[in-house]
Amino acid sequence: MSADNKKIFVTSQPYIGQVSMLFYVPECEEKEILASLIEKHGGRCSNIHDCSTYQIRPINCEVSHKEYFQGEIYSAIWLTESIKSGQLEDETTHLFAVNSENELKIKRLELHKSQNYTITEAIKIYEIASSKENKHRSQSAAFWKEVSEKGIIPGRTGESMRNFLKKSLKLGLEAYLKGVIADSAKYSHFFFEIPKPSNKSSDITRQEREYLRMAPPKHYNRNGAIDSKIAKTYNKFMQQQQDFKVTDSLNTTSGNAGQNRKQSNGRGVVALNLRDLGQGGETRQSLGQVFNILEQEKLRAPKEQEDQDMVDESNDKENTNSQNLIMNQEELLDAAESEQILVFKKFGEEKRQVNLTNGQEAFFALLAQDLMEIADNYKRDIDEVHKIFFEVSCDREKLKKVLDGQKIPGRWQILEDLALKDTKTLSSYQYVTNSKGEDEVLKRQKFLEYRA
Repeated sequence: MSADNKKIFVTSQPYIGQVSMLFYVPECEEKEILASLIEKHGGRCSNIHDCSTYQIRPINCEVSHKEYFQGEIYSAIWLTESIKSGQLEDETTHLFAVNSENELKIKRLELHKSQNYTITEAIKIYEIASSKENKHRSQSAAFWKEVSEKGIIPGRTGESMRNFLKKSLKLGLEAYLKGVIADSAKYSHFFFEIPKPSNKSSDITRQEREYLRMAPPKHYNRNGAIDSKIAKTYNKFMQQQQDFKVTDSLNTTSGNAGQNRKQSNGRGVVALNLRDLGQGGETRQSLGQVFNILEQEKLRAPKEQEDQDMVDESNDKENTNSQNLIMNQEELLDAAESEQILVFKKFGEEKRQVNLTNGQEAFFALLAQDLMEIADNYKRDIDEVHKIFFEVSCDREKLKKVLDGQKIPGRWQILEDLALKDTKTLSSYQYVTNSKGEDEVLKRQKFLEYRA
């Protein structure tokens, strides 16, 4: 873990020098501890989101997308991993979701037409316009309309940004900044003055240390594709993670992404949905299939275990053999329901955290996102959707049929599940067989085997 006073969340701005990185964390139980950790490591928190801030999703609290502004939303694991490693990690690998301009009831930055441009807006516009990829397009009204629609500079229209470039930045960025800094221009829409790392005590409290310790690690399987039916889906996801990375200047190649991030708070944009992965019948995958993959993973050679499973370190650095990590279907569903990538398994009186491999992590994140979208589309509570999803053996199409009001034989209630545990000669078992049909009974029994 990094030294308590290491300033990690800092960046360099043209002509200004080193400044604090800015973050937006919505109101939630974790906001106070996240804000404290951010400030103790050089960053600052804003109550709004503009082109100078990163939107952060807390690790444990459920926060609706409506509590965020248009743009990228990053997992707080990015922050905790950076603090643990003592250096700023690549934010693009921690992108959780993207709020598009078409999302209803999300927060929006409303600016008056006459509102002056901030220092960070000027820097961002100049960087976009002067990049090699956009230099020949930056005078086009259509180009700036595209920038506006992507929400790269929230609250500004394409016409306004284009006019600002032509008039205010015609002599270059440095000349502009010298003038406005002398005139005490606002740094951002939340910070009037240029934000510098806080001078307050940077000692990490016991509560903050525990929060960092319990934060799930970002751990990748680097031993190639998973040998399973949906390895192709996993590989496609990882390929799209690379293909969709773009720079601040709307460049769709990822080669300069890291450099742009260091220089200009660059964003790596990737908006993927469960339905985007795979083709035809491969598009939808059930939790049962993922569970099969986990069972296969446990049988891998010991030399691969370091890359397959990451067990949260205890004080004595004790490791647990992967053969003991017997995970059942209900635990996997809990991971999807809570939108976390952790499965919990009891070892005596304690719990250890088990991190899934890269492809599985991607799948669960996408599954949770997809179920949330279904809940929004059908105007249902997410807990109800999760409950029905389990009742239909994690079959997405059956879930939608139930939400459409259809009665299907493949939906199981708890008493019916209990009846399947009886012997076949008992009336309870026979009743379920007659009402559901033998095919549905066999499917449900196979599904429930994963919960044993």
